[in-house]
Amino acid sequence: MIFRSIIDNPAKVSFSVTFKAKGSATYSWKKVTGATSYALYYKPSLGASWKKVGTVNNRTTSFTKTGLRSGTGYFTVRAYRTYEYISYGSAFDTKTAAVK
Repeated sequence: MIFRSIIDNPAKVSFSVTFKAKGSATYSWKKVTGATSYALYYKPSLGASWKKVGTVNNRTTSFTKTGLRSGTGYFTVRAYRTYEYISYGSAFDTKTAAVK
């Protein structure tokens, strides 16, 4: 009989987005227990598709994306746990903010 470990998806990431320079957004978040990486996403309008803007390791807790157009933007961060070459993603929240 083969036993397989049950892997839970990581918890939802608690994050914020700040704007210090024109066309730039900095994502900041708290580490999620068991996460092996984080993926950061952005979309310029409600009807647009999400675009991955970066992936970082589990020791990183911030990421800055430059080159954004001014106006309303939508941001999210997802935690991932990789086990036996399979990635399990967290649920996510969306932050809406005005890009300078």
